[in-house]
Amino acid sequence: MRDLSASLVVDETALNRSVRPLHDKGWIAIRTGRDRRERMLSITPAGRALLAEAEPLWLAAQQRMSHELGARWDILVRSLREVTESAAP
Repeated sequence: MRDLSASLVVDETALNRSVRPLHDKGWIAIRTGRDRRERMLSITPAGRALLAEAEPLWLAAQQRMSHELGARWDILVRSLREVTESAAP
């Protein structure tokens, strides 16, 4: 969880709250790591199936935004990447 929260630039507590519904729906599994305080996340078969179903929809939405916004979309994506990278520890 700590590594994931750092890579997402999200507070570990906020990540925990976001992960709980995914776990409750059976899309991810949470287990204890080597240290009892360490928690490991993995995607379940149900989560993989949902991801496979969602990916084409996400790609279509990305293409639609790119088509509608043109160069502004590229600027937005680049700007968001820069903000995320600058916020990373």
